[in-house]
Amino acid sequence: MRIELKKHQPLVQVHTYHSLGAVKYSTVDKIPAIAAKRLQIEKACLESADRVIATSSHEEEDLRNTQTSF
Repeated sequence: MRIELKKHQPLVQVHTYHSLGAVKYSTVDKIPAIAAKRLQIEKACLESADRVIATSSHEEEDLRNTQTSF
């Protein structure tokens, strides 16, 4: 995983989400068991990335609002 490699190499990590689980699961009554792992990985990517690319202003807003709700 790139996050682990970044600990040992001088890499710049850039990440783009294809969908954001925190947004998806915010409207679901019963969250699947796999969701906890997905949310954990999304949070790790968001916290470790040097840059996060949002593909729209709406996604940028979701990322900014979601950062504190993981």
